[in-house]
Amino acid sequence: MTWLYTQFIASYLVLIPLLVYFESREMLPLVMIIIIANGVGDGLAEPVGIKFGKKKYTTYALFTQQRYVRSYIGSACVLISTVIAILAFHQFFNATQLVVALLVMPILITLAEAFSPHTWDSPLIYASGGVSLIGIFHYL
Repeated sequence: MTWLYTQFIASYLVLIPLLVYFESREMLPLVMIIIIANGVGDGLAEPVGIKFGKKKYTTYALFTQQRYVRSYIGSACVLISTVIAILAFHQFFNATQLVVALLVMPILITLAEAFSPHTWDSPLIYASGGVSLIGIFHYL
Protein backbone atom coordinates (compact mmCIF):
# COMPACT_ATOMS: atom_id res chain seq x y z
CA MET A 1 0.00 0.00 0.00
CA THR A 2 2.91 2.36 0.60
CA TRP A 3 3.81 2.19 -3.10
CA LEU A 4 0.25 2.96 -4.11
CA TYR A 5 -0.16 5.93 -1.76
CA THR A 6 3.21 7.44 -2.54
CA GLN A 7 2.62 7.08 -6.29
CA PHE A 8 -0.74 8.87 -6.04
CA ILE A 9 0.75 11.69 -3.99
CA ALA A 10 3.75 12.05 -6.31
CA SER A 11 1.52 11.91 -9.40
CA TYR A 12 -0.64 14.76 -8.13
CA LEU A 13 2.41 16.77 -7.08
CA VAL A 14 3.60 16.57 -10.68
CA LEU A 15 0.27 16.76 -12.51
CA ILE A 16 -1.30 19.73 -10.68
CA PRO A 17 1.53 22.18 -11.53
CA LEU A 18 1.41 20.94 -15.13
CA LEU A 19 -2.33 21.60 -15.25
CA VAL A 20 -1.81 25.11 -13.89
CA TYR A 21 1.04 25.80 -16.33
CA PHE A 22 -0.82 24.61 -19.43
CA GLU A 23 -4.08 26.28 -18.37
CA SER A 24 -2.26 29.60 -17.91
CA ARG A 25 -1.06 29.34 -21.50
CA GLU A 26 -4.44 28.20 -22.86
CA MET A 27 -2.95 24.82 -23.83
CA LEU A 28 -4.69 22.61 -21.28
CA PRO A 29 -5.77 19.96 -23.84
CA LEU A 30 -2.10 19.08 -24.36
CA VAL A 31 -2.00 17.53 -20.89
CA MET A 32 -4.21 14.80 -22.35
CA ILE A 33 -1.18 13.55 -24.31
CA ILE A 34 0.61 12.51 -21.14
CA ILE A 35 -2.60 11.33 -19.49
CA ILE A 36 -3.28 9.07 -22.49
CA ALA A 37 0.33 7.85 -22.52
CA ASN A 38 -0.02 6.93 -18.86
CA GLY A 39 -3.63 5.75 -18.78
CA VAL A 40 -3.80 3.86 -22.06
CA GLY A 41 -0.15 3.06 -22.74
CA ASP A 42 0.88 2.09 -19.25
CA GLY A 43 -2.54 0.58 -18.63
CA LEU A 44 -2.10 -1.78 -21.58
CA ALA A 45 1.56 -2.48 -20.83
CA GLU A 46 0.94 -5.09 -18.15
CA PRO A 47 -1.80 -7.19 -19.82
CA VAL A 48 -0.09 -7.03 -23.23
CA GLY A 49 3.26 -7.83 -21.64
CA ILE A 50 1.84 -10.79 -19.75
CA LYS A 51 0.10 -12.18 -22.85
CA PHE A 52 2.72 -11.48 -25.52
CA GLY A 53 5.91 -10.44 -23.74
CA LYS A 54 8.63 -12.95 -24.52
CA LYS A 55 11.60 -10.64 -23.94
CA LYS A 56 11.69 -9.17 -20.46
CA TYR A 57 13.76 -6.91 -18.25
CA THR A 58 13.66 -6.16 -14.54
CA THR A 59 13.24 -3.11 -12.37
CA TYR A 60 13.21 -2.43 -8.64
CA ALA A 61 10.50 -0.99 -6.43
CA LEU A 62 10.96 1.72 -3.85
CA PHE A 63 11.80 0.68 -0.32
CA THR A 64 12.93 -2.82 -1.35
CA GLN A 65 15.55 -4.61 -3.41
CA GLN A 66 13.00 -7.03 -4.85
CA ARG A 67 13.08 -7.12 -8.64
CA TYR A 68 9.97 -6.89 -10.82
CA VAL A 69 9.62 -8.04 -14.42
CA ARG A 70 8.52 -5.86 -17.33
CA SER A 71 8.42 -6.73 -21.02
CA TYR A 72 9.64 -4.84 -24.04
CA ILE A 73 6.32 -5.35 -25.83
CA GLY A 74 4.52 -3.91 -22.80
CA SER A 75 6.76 -0.86 -22.86
CA ALA A 76 6.09 -0.56 -26.60
CA CYS A 77 2.43 0.04 -25.68
CA VAL A 78 3.53 3.24 -23.96
CA LEU A 79 5.53 4.33 -27.02
CA ILE A 80 2.70 3.62 -29.49
CA SER A 81 0.04 5.23 -27.30
CA THR A 82 2.17 8.36 -26.97
CA VAL A 83 2.60 8.62 -30.75
CA ILE A 84 -1.15 8.21 -31.27
CA ALA A 85 -1.93 10.79 -28.58
CA ILE A 86 0.44 13.34 -30.12
CA LEU A 87 -1.11 12.79 -33.53
CA ALA A 88 -4.61 13.16 -32.04
CA PHE A 89 -3.62 16.62 -30.75
CA HIS A 90 -1.57 17.64 -33.81
CA GLN A 91 -3.60 20.82 -34.32
CA PHE A 92 -1.91 22.38 -31.27
CA PHE A 93 1.57 22.03 -32.80
CA ASN A 94 3.28 23.81 -35.64
CA ALA A 95 5.14 21.54 -38.08
CA THR A 96 8.50 21.74 -36.28
CA GLN A 97 6.96 21.20 -32.87
CA LEU A 98 5.03 18.18 -34.13
CA VAL A 99 8.11 16.53 -35.60
CA VAL A 100 10.15 17.15 -32.45
CA ALA A 101 7.29 15.92 -30.25
CA LEU A 102 6.99 12.72 -32.29
CA LEU A 103 10.75 12.13 -32.16
CA VAL A 104 11.32 12.98 -28.49
CA MET A 105 8.23 12.46 -26.35
CA PRO A 106 7.45 8.80 -27.08
CA ILE A 107 11.04 7.80 -26.34
CA LEU A 108 11.30 9.89 -23.14
CA ILE A 109 7.97 8.71 -21.79
CA THR A 110 8.74 5.08 -22.63
CA LEU A 111 12.12 5.31 -20.92
CA ALA A 112 10.46 6.90 -17.88
CA GLU A 113 8.05 3.96 -17.72
CA ALA A 114 10.76 1.40 -18.32
CA PHE A 115 13.25 2.65 -15.73
CA SER A 116 10.91 3.94 -13.05
CA PRO A 117 10.62 1.99 -9.82
CA HIS A 118 7.80 -0.56 -9.77
CA THR A 119 4.41 1.18 -9.33
CA TRP A 120 6.06 4.60 -9.56
CA ASP A 121 5.86 5.04 -13.31
CA SER A 122 2.91 7.48 -13.32
CA PRO A 123 4.66 10.47 -11.73
CA LEU A 124 7.73 9.89 -13.91
CA ILE A 125 5.61 9.60 -17.06
CA TYR A 126 3.81 12.84 -16.16
CA ALA A 127 7.08 14.60 -15.37
CA SER A 128 8.96 13.51 -18.50
CA GLY A 129 5.96 14.19 -20.74
CA GLY A 130 5.22 17.54 -19.15
CA VAL A 131 8.79 18.78 -19.19
CA SER A 132 9.25 17.71 -22.81
CA LEU A 133 6.02 19.49 -23.84
CA ILE A 134 7.10 22.63 -22.02
CA GLY A 135 10.48 22.48 -23.75
CA ILE A 136 8.91 21.97 -27.17
CA PHE A 137 6.57 24.92 -26.79
CA HIS A 138 9.06 27.17 -25.04
CA TYR A 139 11.97 26.71 -27.45
CA LEU A 140 10.31 25.94 -30.79
